Amino acid sequence: MEEKIKTKFEKNMSKILYLQLAFEDYSLHSGNEPELYIKINEETQQLREQKDQIDEKTKIEKSLDILNQYEELLKIVGKEKFIFYEDGSIEYKWDDNLLKGEK
Repeated sequence: MEEKIKTKFEKNMSKILYLQLAFEDYSLHSGNEPELYIKINEETQQLREQKDQIDEKTKIEKSLDILNQYEELLKIVGKEKFIFYEDGSIEYKWDDNLLKGEK
C-alpha cells in the first residue's frame, strides 16, 4: 500500500513538472504571468522543500491541489494554447504573432 501511494505522488509531481515547464514557456513568450501561476509556483516550491518532512497522504493531497490549480489556470489562459501528449507531457504552442507584436 505504501508503495502505491508513493507512486501516485511521484506521478503527480511529474505532471506538475510538465505543467510548470509549459507555463514557463507561455510566460516567457507572452510576457503574461498570471497571479495564479505565481501562487502555484510558490506552493510547488514549498512542497518540494517539505516533501521529506510530511507524510505521503499529505504530499498527495498537496500535489492534487496544485494540479487542480493548474487546471483552473489552463481554463483562464486557454487549453488551446497547449499541446497535450499521450505520455503526459505538455507543450506551449508558440505564437509567432506575439514575437511580431501582433495579437
